[in-house]
Amino acid sequence: AAEGYYDIRRVAAQRDSVLRQWALLTGLVGARRTRLEQNLALQKVFQEMVYMVDWMEEMQAQLLSPECGQHLVEADDLLQKHGLLEGDIVAQSERVEALNAAALRFSQLQGYQPCDPQVICNRVNHVHGCLAELQEQAARRRAELEASRSLWALLQELEEAE
Repeated sequence: AAEGYYDIRRVAAQRDSVLRQWALLTGLVGARRTRLEQNLALQKVFQEMVYMVDWMEEMQAQLLSPECGQHLVEADDLLQKHGLLEGDIVAQSERVEALNAAALRFSQLQGYQPCDPQVICNRVNHVHGCLAELQEQAARRRAELEASRSLWALLQELEEAE
């Protein structure tokens, strides 16, 4: 200790400096982790939106079928299958609304925003538009199938009347 190797004030000051820098570093790492988690959560929502749009495109392909039935039983069967499709669309539309709400929450964050709010709004509008288009197509398809069923029912009644 006589040589001055153990200057307690200098050692304590260096220790305090290291502890302050460590606290700053852990704070920065924590903030970075939070930003990365927000970004990951938003990317997961975006990926779910892509899956939903893909699903809606598959449903539209089914709804564009020209098949309306060759007789009353087939028309009834197609109407029943269409009812199941409509049920799927209703169930998935709830999921779409939940996804859109989750995405919009990211556009209203204060401070760090994982994505430009306009990009988020554009994606939400796109998914919402795809859903509206799918619902319109389902309504048109139902009208076609009901018209076909009515025609076959009428033809069957005429046949029975003869």
